[in-house]
Amino acid sequence: MRDVAKRAGVSTQTVSNVLNNRPVTREATRMRVREAIRELGYEPDAMARALRLRRSRTLGLLIEDDSRLALRDPLHALLLTGMVDRARQRDHTVAVIVTAPSQTERQLEQLARQGWLDGVVLSLQGGEGEREGFAERLSGSELPMVAFEQRMRIPGLCTVMADNEGGAARICKLLLQLGHRRLAFLTGAVRWPAPERRLAGFREAAAASNLDVAVLRAPSWTVESARSVVRNLLEPTDRPTAVCAANDVLAVGAVQAALDLNLDVPADLSVVGFDDFDFAALVRPALTTVRLDATAMGEWAADVLIDLAEGGEARPDLVLATELIVRDSTGPAPR
Repeated sequence: MRDVAKRAGVSTQTVSNVLNNRPVTREATRMRVREAIRELGYEPDAMARALRLRRSRTLGLLIEDDSRLALRDPLHALLLTGMVDRARQRDHTVAVIVTAPSQTERQLEQLARQGWLDGVVLSLQGGEGEREGFAERLSGSELPMVAFEQRMRIPGLCTVMADNEGGAARICKLLLQLGHRRLAFLTGAVRWPAPERRLAGFREAAAASNLDVAVLRAPSWTVESARSVVRNLLEPTDRPTAVCAANDVLAVGAVQAALDLNLDVPADLSVVGFDDFDFAALVRPALTTVRLDATAMGEWAADVLIDLAEGGEARPDLVLATELIVRDSTGPAPR
């Protein structure tokens, strides 16, 4: 900055004002400083600025997962896309941290202590209410946090989620209207808060019509894992006539399992997904599913964290609406 000031014939404070877009410098002077910056190839030291301001202009997305599938998950990819887009608009970057559940608390304590993040979005495993002790220990942290699909009941911590229960209830209602009475719900053995709420919403809607739901848990959140589990379910003669999957990836596995057994989808088996990932409309048959806007959830989370880092107040939790999208994978129950 001293070199730039000397070349432009101004003070270092004037250079700082120009770099930070403070409206206190005359336009002619501002242009002279900008020209000196170009001639000298000057770039501000981001690390030095972060140390001085105690602001790194970096947000984090912490995903709790030890299956090595976290970065292949389309929902996390959409969430990250929204965070990155909004962070770029507000002159921030995003770092991704993947931790094993046993290491998450230690990792968060380290991030808070080192101060190299302005805030972090938490995508944590487990159903609603399973992390109460963890939440209590986080409550004293000064690191701004937003929980993705997981209510943590930490003062000042915001949560962004979709209306998972409502979306699942609409799926169940559709299947009942189509005459289905033998229902199954396909989810993963590794529990995540959103799929667990989808299961709860589906079960509650079925119970209102005095119907039980067979629950299947695939060992992993992959097409092949779902395909294997559903294939075993479909072999008995009293098989279900409809399967609701906790996400579109598992739904594709359910469709593949039916095709393996020469069953027609939807004539012999209706299949419904959740999330409306890009491929849901491209597979055959195209998936009936529930649409939610995970990218908008990421944008909202980034805005909250940046506002908190700048001294703003925490916002009320955000629950985004979901929409049932009916395509070709659902039809009337077989006679």
